[in-house]
Amino acid sequence: MNIGTRIRQRRKQLGISAEELAERVGKSPATIYRYENGDITKVDSSMLRPIAQALQTTPAHLMGWDEAPAIPGLIGRGGLGVRRVPVLGDTAAGEPIVANREYDEYIEIPEDGHHYDAALRVTGDSMAPRFRIGDLALIRYQDDVADGQIAAVCLDDCVTLKRVYHMPRGLQLLSENPSHPPQVYMDDEVGNAHLVGLAVGVLHWEY
Repeated sequence: MNIGTRIRQRRKQLGISAEELAERVGKSPATIYRYENGDITKVDSSMLRPIAQALQTTPAHLMGWDEAPAIPGLIGRGGLGVRRVPVLGDTAAGEPIVANREYDEYIEIPEDGHHYDAALRVTGDSMAPRFRIGDLALIRYQDDVADGQIAAVCLDDCVTLKRVYHMPRGLQLLSENPSHPPQVYMDDEVGNAHLVGLAVGVLHWEY
């Protein structure tokens, strides 16, 4: 799926016309149709973010860089084996989040061939619309991720989801929701950030 197809698909999901999208981003409807039809195969970076914001998504999603597959709805077992993984919550300051401990909550995950070590309940909108309030992000424990990947990050005594970028002697953490500003944590600062693991899936609970 190319960027034009993603733009059209997301626009139709939101019920936005090409004319309305064009007005929001300051382009002509003809240009929007050229994006969607693949006549323009490379969207300029100066236009990518406004289009993503107008479509209530992220540039990474439109470019197809998202690495966490969505698992919609409640998971049916369908004859698959099931294992329990802990749901991460607050952790005492200084205590490793992955240390052997008793957790307050567990969730059953089908043995579907994917590696999940834990789940993280989404409680805010900083990573919307990819991770919505009430979702469970599925985490694979690892102590580093590639730039641009979404990770569970321990900040002081809690764990949160952020898109991670490495800096000299520190990390920059970005939210998907543009209303949340970037955060920078340096290695030598008190209360610095450390990575818990990579977000490899998400459970969207639909009632």
